[in-house]
Amino acid sequence: MRDAAPPAPAPVAAGERPATLARLSARSGAGMAAALASGLVLDAVIAVAYGAGAVSDAFFVAARIPLGLSLVMLAGATAMLTPALVRAADADGTARADDATSRLLVGAVLGSVALWALAAAVAEPVTLLTAPGLGDAARHEAVLATRVMFGVVPLVIAAEVLRARVNATERFGAAAAMNVVMNGVAAAVVIVRGGLGADDLALAYVLGAAAQLGYIAVLAARAGFRFRPRGWGDGQAAGLARLMTRPAAGAGVNLVNRLGEQVVCSFLPAGSITVVNYGVRLTQAAAGLVGRSAAVAALPRLTRAAGAGDDVAFARTSRHVLRLMIAVTLPLTGVLVVLARPAVEVVFRRGNFSAADARLLGLVVAVLAVGLIGSAVQRALLTPFNARLEPSAALRTAVVCLLVEAVLLAPLVVAIGPDRPRAVLGVAVAVTVSQLVAAGYAWSQARRHLDVDYRPVVGSVARTAAVSVAATAAMGLASAAIHPLGDNTVLVVVRSAAVAATGAAVLAAGLGLARRLHPTVDEAPA
Repeated sequence: MRDAAPPAPAPVAAGERPATLARLSARSGAGMAAALASGLVLDAVIAVAYGAGAVSDAFFVAARIPLGLSLVMLAGATAMLTPALVRAADADGTARADDATSRLLVGAVLGSVALWALAAAVAEPVTLLTAPGLGDAARHEAVLATRVMFGVVPLVIAAEVLRARVNATERFGAAAAMNVVMNGVAAAVVIVRGGLGADDLALAYVLGAAAQLGYIAVLAARAGFRFRPRGWGDGQAAGLARLMTRPAAGAGVNLVNRLGEQVVCSFLPAGSITVVNYGVRLTQAAAGLVGRSAAVAALPRLTRAAGAGDDVAFARTSRHVLRLMIAVTLPLTGVLVVLARPAVEVVFRRGNFSAADARLLGLVVAVLAVGLIGSAVQRALLTPFNARLEPSAALRTAVVCLLVEAVLLAPLVVAIGPDRPRAVLGVAVAVTVSQLVAAGYAWSQARRHLDVDYRPVVGSVARTAAVSVAATAAMGLASAAIHPLGDNTVLVVVRSAAVAATGAAVLAAGLGLARRLHPTVDEAPA
């Protein structure tokens, strides 16, 4: 029965108020904001040292699969491992959860070390397959960097397993900030060593990943985790690994998307792989800041509600996650669309990263930003499936995204002209459209398979959308009047801040008016 009173409410989730989830999401978001800022610093440091050319393209070709595999593990840990560990700890105690986590940790590290050895042996054919358009010199750089870069994989996978264990205890903020350590150490190494070869940059990432693992290991110990790989025959660790397979496969599909973009970009002018990589990284970081913080905060409560049969708490939290993600993502999209170009020029236009490269990257980010709402809606609608340990919905959605992008990618690039630097905008449009279509598919799955009525969210979403459009239009008019571009960095920052303030004022006024006309009322059980 929809929203029926539960026979035995979960002790944490049953009385949970939306404000509590917002506070937990804010803690996670604060850590992710720090990680986002550190990632931006690292990207800027790399851009200054290496620019956008053959060497930077070679590094990002080498980094694509190792970093992609790290994101695959992140998806599996966030979507399935955290809720599974919550249930294990609630049912059998933290000691059993620690045993399973320890065994999974050992298996993941051993497997990824073996993968590192295999990657070192086949680096050359893999590089030729994933970037066939690279020149000989760039391909040689990529092969050397690949053999180093795969050292990141066991270090990051171990860190993600430990972070899932920490998240299961709802210590979100410090765990979310673990990437600050990795990015900070990597940036420091690049600054000290300067712009050398692609393999030197890969080594900086490996050192950063090692420092990150040390940080999260200490945090896990403080959260009560004890490494004790016992009970190898009970099948619990294998069960956790199987649960992670489908969401990890969904993230693997996204990696295939990125590899497809890389293949196409390898035939475009030098630096195209670098520009697209930065654009995707920046927008995905923004999407992760919004979507992943809310999803991570909601997962333990949704998991407990689903396990206890508390349909009221499950439905209420599911609706609140969707409302929260859209409320933050829509204004963020407007800011990025209007201010991506001046922001990118301020951060990246220096050293070996030319003004033309910065302008092109700004346009790519603006186009990709339109797809942020699609990414946010997907996360919001798929999180309840993950809480119920039903990861196939995420996999199907990722496949839809892959197919749409595969159909659009080459025709859009050819239409612009593959010999033109702006051909990368075709890649950005394909990515954006695929995210929006995938969001529509996720919505159809939620309506068919989730016992959650999302109609109460429609009104607030419509009001947020209307106000966000008005704020974006106001920023666009202010930008046209102020012209926040130029060679003077201080003036660009001041003018961009004025444009952002204009949008913020319109947004605040619009939301205030909407609240007066339509007061927000906390949901009550039906």
